[in-house]
Amino acid sequence: QLVISLTNSVFGPGKIGNIMADTVAARPQPLLHKLPALGRQLALWEWVPTASPKESSNKVVTILFHHATGFHGRCWDEVIRRLPHHYRCLCFDAVGHGLSDGPDEGMTWRAAAACMLEALSAAKVSRDDLDLVVGHSFGGWMATYTSACGPKPFPALLLVDPVVAPAWTYGTETSRVRQKGISAFITKRKDTFESVEEMFERFSSREPYSGWNPQVLRDYCHFGLAPAPSSAGPSLQLLCRPEIEAHWYSEASTSESNLAKEVEYLKEQRQRCIVLRAPSGSPVPFRGSPTDPELAKRLGDGAEDVLCEAMDHFIPMTHPEVVAHHILRLVDGVEASKL
Repeated sequence: QLVISLTNSVFGPGKIGNIMADTVAARPQPLLHKLPALGRQLALWEWVPTASPKESSNKVVTILFHHATGFHGRCWDEVIRRLPHHYRCLCFDAVGHGLSDGPDEGMTWRAAAACMLEALSAAKVSRDDLDLVVGHSFGGWMATYTSACGPKPFPALLLVDPVVAPAWTYGTETSRVRQKGISAFITKRKDTFESVEEMFERFSSREPYSGWNPQVLRDYCHFGLAPAPSSAGPSLQLLCRPEIEAHWYSEASTSESNLAKEVEYLKEQRQRCIVLRAPSGSPVPFRGSPTDPELAKRLGDGAEDVLCEAMDHFIPMTHPEVVAHHILRLVDGVEASKL
């Protein structure tokens, strides 16, 4: 197991905040695609490769990103800005999030994954085109499940605090009550604002958002709001409606969301994977990790467990440079295996 500490990290003293600083630079804004997906449309953000002269001889690397519940594809911007510019980065807005269409009543995570795979096919992106799939939280579940869905797994996975719990916890009354409490809390959240700045100022002084990289929080606010349908009252509302976000949370611990069989299959296939997780055990929602501490062991010889001490569930939001570092590690490994 690799352990990352903020005071004594694998990157060396003082480098935790700027390990990728030499590659942080402006890139052209991503292209927005609206793709058909089983009766609805999904939004896909595409960061087109713009290689520098130093990178011009490098093969294009294609990475697919999946965001967490309640977020959207543009929450990955600060991670992507830390990656080489010959990387092609694809970021979906999941069903009911961002600019994608909403779910059917009672829609499951597996059904949402089927929509994503259909949209990916519509974008003419095959499994062979992808070098790496990255997922955070719900997105980590999505990456795990869809890797096991095809004729062969994706070349590599980076699972950032994925919502893949111990198999025995699914469908239990304890899990149901916990998720019901989270869902009830979500439905009461403020969902309308006069401006992006109002949302940013409100969230920047409240946990867990106060610990985020400020630019990540700005991206979350800027791309997470849309004009409210009514002229009366606040002018902007959350794109991911609280009732939809609450529904996704309620699906997290159902028996259908249990990936025990998929994890066993990926173990048999020797799936290359890094599980990047926060410490577990915190009673505070979103503080502790929802990830099975034994997940990397369950995934077998191809998986590596990386424990991020002193970090919480929102690793891509608080430390995008750490996520970028592990993306580079996985890409380098995939490229080496192709030689």
